[in-house]
Amino acid sequence: MEGALSQNKRWSEEQRKARSEAMKGPRNPFYGRHHTEESRRKNREAHKGRHLPQETRQKLRNWAKRRWKQDLLWRKQLLEYGRLRWKNPNRRKEQTARLIEWWKDPSYRSRILPNLLTSNFFRTQWKDPEYRKKMTRILREQSLKGKWKGILRKPNKAEQKLAALVQTVCPNEYRYVGDGKVIIDGKCPDFINCNGQKKIIELFGDYWHKGQDPQKRMERFRQFGFNTLVVWEHELNQPDLLSKRIQQFSMPEAKTH
Repeated sequence: MEGALSQNKRWSEEQRKARSEAMKGPRNPFYGRHHTEESRRKNREAHKGRHLPQETRQKLRNWAKRRWKQDLLWRKQLLEYGRLRWKNPNRRKEQTARLIEWWKDPSYRSRILPNLLTSNFFRTQWKDPEYRKKMTRILREQSLKGKWKGILRKPNKAEQKLAALVQTVCPNEYRYVGDGKVIIDGKCPDFINCNGQKKIIELFGDYWHKGQDPQKRMERFRQFGFNTLVVWEHELNQPDLLSKRIQQFSMPEAKTH
């Protein structure tokens, strides 16, 4: 009964600090001791296949995000701890081998890549021309080796679907240039008119372009005399309505949509 009550007890900040101080250093019963390899193995075996409920995992993620934003000291300590661990050659070698094994799992790659490629760190690094050139080369090499198959595959499924629709509505009026054939002010448009009109059709992915303002892309291309139609990925599910938009946009007098 007492144990059950203590589980529901909420410790005040002062109580937590006092308890933490009381268990520091030599006052901790496990101070100076280490688990044997056999104990570690048993512990790993005991926890295999056990997973926290999704609700609990989400609560922990939310808590960690809040603390990361609010507790600057905690953030600094975590970063320093990570740096110190990475300086250990054995630790670095083990972690690298572990990441290589994880990366072989397609489900892991599909879960990690979107977060990696849309992170603030990656966006900041990508602004560096040398970094961009280096990463593009690595991605292409790995893609050719089949290790990251599909990352650089162009056109992707959504683009193929839009290309077929555009070809049906406006035969031979647009060509696909989303693989880097055309760069305008640092941006690579998806489809460009090849029949005398300065018009572009852009496909915005519901995930990759979430929160982006299509008007900014339109204004960017307008500086170079191009009218732009932005199509969102979910619009592909309504081909009849989308066909009308494309047909109306492709008329000689049509402007930016």
